[in-house]
Amino acid sequence: EPHGQTFRYRSPNSDLLGLLLERASGQRFTDLVREKLWLPLGAVSEASIGVDMEGTARTAGGISVTPRDLARVGEMMRQGGVANGRR
Repeated sequence: EPHGQTFRYRSPNSDLLGLLLERASGQRFTDLVREKLWLPLGAVSEASIGVDMEGTARTAGGISVTPRDLARVGEMMRQGGVANGRR
């Protein structure tokens, strides 16, 4: 199949990426998201990130945000990853 014709969501890949981000940064995923995304984005409400029984963040879709803050994420993406003048 040519690249880009079919989309397949792979939850384990997203969870692995979250674990790799934690190891590389030395921070918990939740703290990393707050510091690198949520605060610079100017989000008004806190995001809720689901965790498993061991307390590991569910990075494969366990994040709940308000519609207004989700719109902020969408606008950042529309602007090529720039929010409030910061990438």
